[in-house]
Amino acid sequence: MIDKILRQVGMCIIVVLLVMMLQGLNITLINNGLEVVTEQVMKEYTAEDVKTFGTKVVDTVKDAPTIAANIVAAVDSATEYGQPIDELIVGPTASIYAVSGGIVSTVGEDGELGKYVKISHGTDMESVYGNCNKIYVKPLERVKKGQIIAEYQKDNPNEFYYTLTPIK
Repeated sequence: MIDKILRQVGMCIIVVLLVMMLQGLNITLINNGLEVVTEQVMKEYTAEDVKTFGTKVVDTVKDAPTIAANIVAAVDSATEYGQPIDELIVGPTASIYAVSGGIVSTVGEDGELGKYVKISHGTDMESVYGNCNKIYVKPLERVKKGQIIAEYQKDNPNEFYYTLTPIK
């Protein structure tokens, strides 16, 4: 029990020394952060405040693995997959690009997607590009990342449609 108290006192001393050292650096961002922390430490909390905060922390920590996985997936997707369409549409049309290499699984047209292209990216991902004006690929055709696969008409009343989803 005394060891635990001594460790806690030791940690508090380390935190105080760290705060003093950071204040000495006189970095605006750090000083602003220390002001916020000091304000929170000096605030008088009720038991209900502590209970509510504890509940939020538990809920956040419980969801942390999912949140972390989603962040990693987003970063992986951003680096592994390219952009599906020109960022800035200049002129009446925009080129649509394959976001990754794969095989065209479907080329078709329906009421919801208009003219569309589906590309299978291996066994784990599929991309769909819809409301295209012209399509330049055919089913079972192999495409490379960045290859122009279709065209989108700027004055199309329907927005360009794009999804990248895991294959289940």
